[in-house]
Amino acid sequence: MKLARREFLGVAAGAAALASGPRSAAAALYPDRPIRLILPFPPGGVFDIIGRPWADKVKTSLGTVFVDNQPGAGGSLAAQLVAHAPADGYTIFLGGSTIHLTEMILREHPLLDPMKELTPVSMVAITCFAIVVNPAVPAHTLGDLVAYVKANPRQARLRLGRYRYAEPSQRRALEIADRHHRSAARAIPRRRAGYRR
Repeated sequence: MKLARREFLGVAAGAAALASGPRSAAAALYPDRPIRLILPFPPGGVFDIIGRPWADKVKTSLGTVFVDNQPGAGGSLAAQLVAHAPADGYTIFLGGSTIHLTEMILREHPLLDPMKELTPVSMVAITCFAIVVNPAVPAHTLGDLVAYVKANPRQARLRLGRYRYAEPSQRRALEIADRHHRSAARAIPRRRAGYRR
């Protein structure tokens, strides 16, 4: 008997479902208690703006999901907390690639190895970065900006300023830029959620 590809796939899927029958009953019980969603920064930030609505939306399928903000070390403390939690699916992490990259590349003694200790499950949001300047600066492209700064270093410093604004997770990148490029980059965090300078 020769089966068409679609029929074969249907039979294969059915056989796989039968083979995993006894385990699926146990899997159907998940979750049987609240799920803890760890966010790596204090309330009020981008992770909170994304994490809290997500937690509310998945309540219909996952039951209670409570948000636990665990700020510190640029998000690494929260990632470490999840990496060392029991591997039962009841402690999950909303993180970003910058948290893990800075942990792996920039720390002399990393708190964790995110490639080995964490497993990505789903993408929730995409972040975009942009370079912006004051409208008085005669630059409409990145090339224009670079040419302007090279041609007018003193005027560029006065017009562009010595400070860049950043969220706490971006401070480390600015500090590295300052160290490697001898620029005047300095992160000034917003006064919210306990961040002070």
